[in-house]
Amino acid sequence: MVLLFWLTGCHPASRRDAFAAVERTIRTSVERGKEQSERQRSYRVPARYNPARCPCPDYEVFVYGRWVRVDLEGPPPVMSKLSTFEEAKRQRRLLTVDGTLSHQHASAKGYPVFQIRHVEASKTR
Repeated sequence: MVLLFWLTGCHPASRRDAFAAVERTIRTSVERGKEQSERQRSYRVPARYNPARCPCPDYEVFVYGRWVRVDLEGPPPVMSKLSTFEEAKRQRRLLTVDGTLSHQHASAKGYPVFQIRHVEASKTR
């Protein structure tokens, strides 16, 4: 009976090895995904003004299936256009931004930087 259990059961070390292999696979896949997204020339994504009580950035962009808090950077004309969307901010309307997300280039606060090339008010929330 013990031999039968030993032959059919999972040994704790093999379970630990299996979990470690799965974690490595996930970590590798996430890194590959980040590398591929870094090579992407441009994204067109929703952005929202969402100030927080902490000293983090006021804007978030919707990437990777979730809202990510980012520092927005761009040429002065685009950044000044961003500041003209005060009405959209007050109404909590979304903006649409074109640009690239950089995990390599973090802001002084340590957040990812989204380099804006173009911004416009979205038609819907």
